[in-house]
Amino acid sequence: MRKPIAIIAALGFFCATSLPAVSAPATTGVVKSEDFSAAKKAKKAKKAKKKAELTSTDVSAAKKAKKAKKAKKKAELTSTDVSAAKKAKKAKKAKKKAELTSTKKAKKKAELTSTDISAAKKAKKAKKAKKKAENVILYRIAA
Repeated sequence: MRKPIAIIAALGFFCATSLPAVSAPATTGVVKSEDFSAAKKAKKAKKAKKKAELTSTDVSAAKKAKKAKKAKKKAELTSTDVSAAKKAKKAKKAKKKAELTSTKKAKKKAELTSTDISAAKKAKKAKKAKKKAENVILYRIAA
């Protein structure tokens, strides 16, 4: 258990110390990092200023557009909502009525079917009994 941990620790140390040197870009001349950082800072400051300006106007404009859109949608919904609500109510009533009639019909049909089945069973039993009575041979015992 100690060996794998020691190996892992050694590899980690080796990678941490040698990898940055290997992955650094090779340059031929002296690079002035101050020039790059100053230019970057100026560019960032310009971007930040522009972004702040855009954000403040964009946010208010976006809010106004959103409010206008909501108001328009609300007005549209209010006018069509009444008729839509009436239509929905009528459709709901029609659906309920159709459901009630279909359940009544189904109930009646089931009732008829059950009575038909019982009537058929009774007729079948009567037929069997009659047939049985015909097939019975009567014996008389002479005493």
